[in-house]
Amino acid sequence: LVMALVPAVSAIAKWDAGELAHALRLTQRGIDLANGDPTLGNLMIGSPLAMALGLRASTRCCLGIPGWRDDFDNALELARDVDKFTYCTVVMFKYIAIMNWAILPDDRALRDTAGALEIARQFGDDFLLTNAEFTYGLVLVRRDDTDRALGFELLAKARRVAREHRYTVIAAWCVDLDVASECIRTGDLDSAVRLSRAVLDEEVSCGEGINRGWSTSVLVEALLARGHDGDLDEARATIDRLAAMPTEPVFLYHELPLLRLNALVAQASGDH
Repeated sequence: LVMALVPAVSAIAKWDAGELAHALRLTQRGIDLANGDPTLGNLMIGSPLAMALGLRASTRCCLGIPGWRDDFDNALELARDVDKFTYCTVVMFKYIAIMNWAILPDDRALRDTAGALEIARQFGDDFLLTNAEFTYGLVLVRRDDTDRALGFELLAKARRVAREHRYTVIAAWCVDLDVASECIRTGDLDSAVRLSRAVLDEEVSCGEGINRGWSTSVLVEALLARGHDGDLDEARATIDRLAAMPTEPVFLYHELPLLRLNALVAQASGDH
């Protein structure tokens, strides 16, 4: 029972909240309890060990701890041979790191997420299908040589399911941020500011802790590109809010965006 619940519930909750040291301890406990057995404790998840490895990879990635890429590869290898549900879930956990620029949407990402989507379509589970569509859509919209329209269509579907409370609301926020980024690219800056500001406000209100660096980045970029009266001041205040958020001593999903955003604000202020 412990092996089934620790990685599936407790660690994910801590990870979403940005309590990464606690999440890392929980995932390590699950890995240690499994003792190499990929199916031990499979009451809810086919391979709790693969899930724990995937969560440890995500946590190590956020904290800049070496070995996270190997964890992802090992988790995928284990899950592929044991349980389709776990495999598709680990694919999602790996490639949502694209959102925070930790992984590139390369050919392997395209191949893995397309394969997970094909499995999910055969599996017959709505939650798993939404997971796979969301992840594949994310890879599509982050590339220039794919069907980006299909990507946004898949993301919109995931957003709708999330807003109907049949999937995690975090996915809806992620979709809005990618749409906001596209609005910046196409020059619809008012929509970009509106969407990203709303996401950031919801994240702060709900205590979401993983993607705050990303949402702050999109809002600040939109404000600086728009350049209305007060936009530069709002950009500075938005960066300060991210900097003031309590985090682990090393949390790259905040530290790297803060470095970049402060440089952009300095540039916009003429401080070359």
